[in-house]
Amino acid sequence: MGIIVPKIYIPSTLDAEAKAYVIHHEKMHIRRKDHLIRFISFIALVLHWFNPSVWMAFILSGKDMEMSCDEAVLKELGTDIKKHYSNTLLSITTGNSRFRGTALTLAFGEHDVKSRIKNILNYKKPSTWLITITVILTIVLSVTLLTNPHTLEGDFPGGNFGVKDIVYTSPQYSFTYQLETAPVYAVSSDYVFYSKEKDDHEFNLVGYAYKVKLSEDELLQLFLFEGSVDEHMASILKNIKNIYRVDDKNSTMTYLILGNDKGDIFIASGYRNGNEEMESVRWLFEMERIKLDDFVLSATELWQYRTEYLGDNSAVAGIISGLECPEELTYTGFSLKTKDQPYGITIDLSASNDTVINLDDLTKDVLLQLDACIFFSLVGNVENITFSIDGGNLEKSSIGFSRGKANEIAGMDLWEESSNEADYSGMLLTIKEVLSSGGNDIIDVTSDALIDFTTDIKDETTNDISDETINETTGIVSDEELLERAISEAILTYNTKYGTLGAFNCESHVILATTTNELVINDTITVYAQVLFQSFDKQLIGLNNASGSFSTNVITFNKDENGTYELVEYWVPRDGSYYESDIRDKFPDDMEEAALDTQKNIVYQMQACYKQAIEALDVNTTKAIEALLDTIMSSPMESSSPYDYTLAHPIEYRELTYYGDYTLAYIEDQLTQGETGLKAKIMEILYNEMTSAGE
Repeated sequence: MGIIVPKIYIPSTLDAEAKAYVIHHEKMHIRRKDHLIRFISFIALVLHWFNPSVWMAFILSGKDMEMSCDEAVLKELGTDIKKHYSNTLLSITTGNSRFRGTALTLAFGEHDVKSRIKNILNYKKPSTWLITITVILTIVLSVTLLTNPHTLEGDFPGGNFGVKDIVYTSPQYSFTYQLETAPVYAVSSDYVFYSKEKDDHEFNLVGYAYKVKLSEDELLQLFLFEGSVDEHMASILKNIKNIYRVDDKNSTMTYLILGNDKGDIFIASGYRNGNEEMESVRWLFEMERIKLDDFVLSATELWQYRTEYLGDNSAVAGIISGLECPEELTYTGFSLKTKDQPYGITIDLSASNDTVINLDDLTKDVLLQLDACIFFSLVGNVENITFSIDGGNLEKSSIGFSRGKANEIAGMDLWEESSNEADYSGMLLTIKEVLSSGGNDIIDVTSDALIDFTTDIKDETTNDISDETINETTGIVSDEELLERAISEAILTYNTKYGTLGAFNCESHVILATTTNELVINDTITVYAQVLFQSFDKQLIGLNNASGSFSTNVITFNKDENGTYELVEYWVPRDGSYYESDIRDKFPDDMEEAALDTQKNIVYQMQACYKQAIEALDVNTTKAIEALLDTIMSSPMESSSPYDYTLAHPIEYRELTYYGDYTLAYIEDQLTQGETGLKAKIMEILYNEMTSAGE
């Protein structure tokens, strides 16, 4: 017993022979520091109590410790004591023993006594030559397993490559590359292949890389001309182990990415015929990894968090956690400004006390500007980003970026250009080229004092429509139900052509205001509304959101003397940079801000659409919710924090909120039934977020 100074306690009634065996066994534990290892194992088990692998490791390690100490005693005292030693172990653990139930049983007699006795009786002292061979094999295997082998799969995704050597040029063509003019290639982590001529600023998307099998002869046949394959090139082709192919969808060009066991990468480019077979290789390049855009390519993984709304907390947190900040700084948190426009975010960065930071240099840091551009491209309605820096030699300071200036310098609308995942990497590569070449002054707002964007996020995600907004009407609508039906029919009629064929179409709208013109024979009713249109397919489990749109619309009706509403005009603003100006031109001044506030009702409207689809398609919500929770709980397995699981699966977590009352009812039922563990913690986080947002 004990951690720092362990002591051995034995019953006074133990006979001399048994006492000697027990003391020898326990001394072996102390000599090997097993008591410390066991203590650390207990801590690991407490922290990872939910992980069956840790439980298994804990049990098996204890069993191994006991058997190893048994063998050490036999080695020290001699194998002729095996029978007496086994009898001692058996007598201490059997029901007839006077020691049963004592601390001695829990110590010396623990861990699968039957297996231990078998191991003792079968024990033979290993010979010197066997020990030597075992040590050598252990060293060899350790070195082998600790060395990461070079494989194509591990070396080329997420990399950028320049031409190290032009191994082959087809004599059929007059144009040739020199090393100084050779192209540059990039491959994202999800195997999207890009190419760029040396002088181009923009990478061109070629296509997706997929694995193929070609024999050595088939590979050689792609080099058509006799004598063109020299001994050096033949040796290269002979050692190729992995081949990936990329077909350019915009031309007949085809690329082969070749890799050998040494980790060398080669890229062959050539042409394919009408049968989609590659006819010949025009160039074969030996490639080398270059430090150009690793950060940009890794940033493509953040595309999964893309959201129109700054109030989407899980998506915003996912983006920030994936950004790479300047070396001397660390991201520590963020706060939102979503109550009033323009919407903004403050991202907090900190530095250690001994860090010296030059604020002027930091404002020109390409990495920080790339982070701002990435955030603008992935969050649709954020207008200002402020990085708040604290620590080091600085008092609290801030650096601000505006969307307008970022778009201007990048030469593109960052949000619109990021709409397609396949094009996103190319967009980021282009931006980095622009920033690195000196077009890097995207700072529009700077301040030595912190710009306070802090707000209560819960107030911004409420589902309620304020009385102030609802009561902006200038006339009374006599039949609200008929008007609601007319609005719903108009929305569905207008948007169905943009929906998915065969899907269930639904809408949810929030009326911001209505105006009535009673000076004409038939009243003209104008409805200002925020409209969500969604198309859903029923999956084996749950719903598939096939397509949809969100916009602020103006719908005008004529109302005749019978109270019938006839659609006169359905107005929608233009997309992109025209959206805000169109809204301001169309809406009365006192309605503009409410119309542009896309945050307030979006969750409520998504929940309304999901409810319609669930009822129409007869969806089993219990199975759907359980499937989403199972996905969230699937990773990261190494973490014990429930927040890490929600951040790793923002899409599934967000969809659970869209199931609305169905999710709340499921959580209440599960917690009432006594659900515990990781699932319960995730459900509690979700429940608190959903109920606080609805207050």
